[in-house]
Amino acid sequence: MRAFVAGRDWKLPVPIDRDGAVAGLYSVAVCPTTYFIANGTIRAVKLGELSSDALAAAAQSAFGSESEK
Repeated sequence: MRAFVAGRDWKLPVPIDRDGAVAGLYSVAVCPTTYFIANGTIRAVKLGELSSDALAAAAQSAFGSESEK
């Protein structure tokens, strides 16, 4: 797994879901999958790698003015 992550130059932490329980719980099928969550509610899900601009746009869309706080 370390080689997989290093080969993609990912800078974020990558947890290991050894038994697939978390992936099954959230129906994760693409790596990476980004969840935008507020107060325990999933507001949006983005599949695949996001540029910083795409991440900012998705946060703005999911949270509106809340993302500027």
